Amino acid sequence: MKLENGDHVRHKADWGNKDTGSHPLQMVIDHIDPASNLADVHWYRPDGQGGQKLSRETAKADGLTLYEPIMQFFRYAHLPARLQSYSKPFAELASRLIESAPPSPERSVALRKLLEAKDAAVRAALFEQ
Repeated sequence: MKLENGDHVRHKADWGNKDTGSHPLQMVIDHIDPASNLADVHWYRPDGQGGQKLSRETAKADGLTLYEPIMQFFRYAHLPARLQSYSKPFAELASRLIESAPPSPERSVALRKLLEAKDAAVRAALFEQ
């Protein structure tokens, strides 16, 4: 799967250390350079405290994978500008949820319901009488 700016990712090796506890190290892509296949990322601890930012690094894009695969459905750059304005707030809220709530069944349910609401909002914008 092609990664994009704003995607929440982790290293495929799922490396962690004493700083990350039991969670895999989670990062957000700030920029991907297709020519070099390098991604500038910032990383943080998903500790339920608002995603404290820890550091920045450059990583090979092919060494990264989506942290939460459902986030691919919140992408909106491919939509016309009119529809992006409906979709973007849902993507931002989903991102805040990923950064602040620890992984759990309830977080998964929240993301699924948010995705359903986003889809309905975009369809509402397209509705014709």
